[in-house]
Formats: sequence, structure tokens, C-alpha cells
Amino acid sequence: MVTRAQKIRLGIFIVISITVILIAVGTLSYDRIFDTKDIYYVAYEDVSVSGLDVGSQVKYLGLNVGNVRNIKIDPKDINRIIVTVAIERETPIKEDVRAEISTIGITGLKQIELRGGTVESDMLAPGGYIQPGKSLTEDITGRAEVITEKIEVVLNNLIELSSVENQNRMFLFFDESVSTVRKVSEVLDENRERMDRTMANLDTLVVELKGLSTAAKYTAESFNRFISSDTLTTILADMQDITSTVRQVDLTKLIEDVNKVLVSLDDVLNHTETLVMRNTGKFVDTIDELHLITRYLSSAARQIDSNPSILIRGSRPGNPPDNRLER
Repeated sequence: MVTRAQKIRLGIFIVISITVILIAVGTLSYDRIFDTKDIYYVAYEDVSVSGLDVGSQVKYLGLNVGNVRNIKIDPKDINRIIVTVAIERETPIKEDVRAEISTIGITGLKQIELRGGTVESDMLAPGGYIQPGKSLTEDITGRAEVITEKIEVVLNNLIELSSVENQNRMFLFFDESVSTVRKVSEVLDENRERMDRTMANLDTLVVELKGLSTAAKYTAESFNRFISSDTLTTILADMQDITSTVRQVDLTKLIEDVNKVLVSLDDVLNHTETLVMRNTGKFVDTIDELHLITRYLSSAARQIDSNPSILIRGSRPGNPPDNRLER
């Protein structure tokens, strides 16, 4: 027979169990009962959602903002999967946000990652459709197709290059390259001395240019010193004074004085020309007389040189007349 104490213990156990069950159910269904999240939809077309289950996380740039509530096939389009997501309120879901399916580590499980969105875009109202993004599989498939196309192009190019005609061209090119290298080597050997002289001349030219650069630098420094010195200021001040003086001079009177001087100079030149023309004959006669005198003096000098006694007794004719015969 069941005692009263056993009935009491059984009743307490049942009450506690029911309470725990109610708390667990309330905790699990709190969001659904009190509706603390906004519902949005994502429609994936021709995209595999394998690994995405009800309860999978929904993240916004890495932050957990919700979870997947339902996954179903669109009855109007069997190639379209509609995923219902519950996102915490006040999450900024813009109209240009995209929902991408990403893999969680290496577990194979997947989640929805919300990316993009601009400040200028309008907010997406709850119950709206979030734009689907590319899944990892689709991205990998697209890249694989691009890589495959590139590999095919490379293989076609290799096949074309390996043709007999191209091989002959390549062999001909190699032969011509070897011949060209030999000719260049011969030319370099023949002109090595000239090249050495050219390099030496270039070194000399570099040294001279360096000297010119130094001289130019020194000249520039000197010019800068001259500009910054008081000499230039003094010269400019003197030029300003001269300019002021010239401005103060009566140019008309100065020109008249210069004309008078030029007229007087012209008269002097004309008078000089007249005197020269008048005395030209006298000047020629005087020159002739001077020439005759020079001849006489030269003859006398020769006689004195040959017979110095002439200075004492005078000169006599070579065949003097016989005075006695005249008597």
C-alpha cells in the first residue's frame, strides 16, 4: 500500500518535472512566442544549400544576428529555394545587402553571411526578400571554369608552337641568334681598342663636366653674393640718380649745343682741307729739296770717310787747271 509520504514525494517530483519542461519549452520557443526578431526571406536560384539547416546561424560581417527558421522549395519555381531567416530587430538590413552562403571551418556546415550595404541605401522592411549572393561552390565553380578556359588556351598555344613549321622557325631563329652573337663578338673584339679610348674620353669628359659644374656653381655663388651685396644696391642707386639727372636736363638745348659744336667742327675741317690743298705744291718742293740736301750730305759723308783731311784743307778738283799756263 502506498503511503502518504510516497504520494507527497511523487507529487513533488511531478510538479518539478512539469516546471522544468515548461521552462525548457519557454526558453526554446521564447522568440517565436514573443516575436522578438524580424522575418526576412532569401531566394536562391540554381544554388545548392547543402549543409544549411534550420537553426543555422545568420551573421552580419561576422556578428551573429539571427538564425535560419525555414528552408523550402518555391512551389512556383522548383529551381528556387526560399530560406526564411529571423534577424534581431534594429539590425540595419539595407536593400543592397546580399546574403552569401559560407562554410563554417572544415565541418561542412554552412551559414548565411550578410555582406555589403551602403549608408545611402534605404532600409529593407521586414518580410522583404534579401538579395542572394554567390555561394562558395558557385564562386569556386566560376573560378574553375575561368582556369579551365585559360588552360585550354595555353594548351592550344603549345600545340600550335609545337608544329613542324614553328619548330623549323625556332631552329632558324636559334641559328640566326648564334650567328648574330658571333658577329657581335667579332665586332667587339675588333673595336675593343676604340671602345677603350672612347671610354677613356668619356671619363675625361665626365671629369671636365664635373669641373664645369664646379665652375658654374662657383659662378652662381659669386653672382648670388654680388646680388646680395651692397655693390648692386649702390649701382642701382647711381643709375637712378643718373636717370633723374638726365630727366632734369633740357634735351632741346643740349641738342642745339651739340649741333653748334658739329657745325664749328665742320668749318674747322673745311679750313684745314683748304690749307692742305693750297700748300700741297710747296710741301712737294720742300720734300724734293730735302731729298737733294740728303743726297749732298750723303756724298759729303762718303768723301769725309774716304779722306778725312778734306775737313782741314778743303776739297780740290781731281784735274785742276794749270794756273801757270794761263799766266
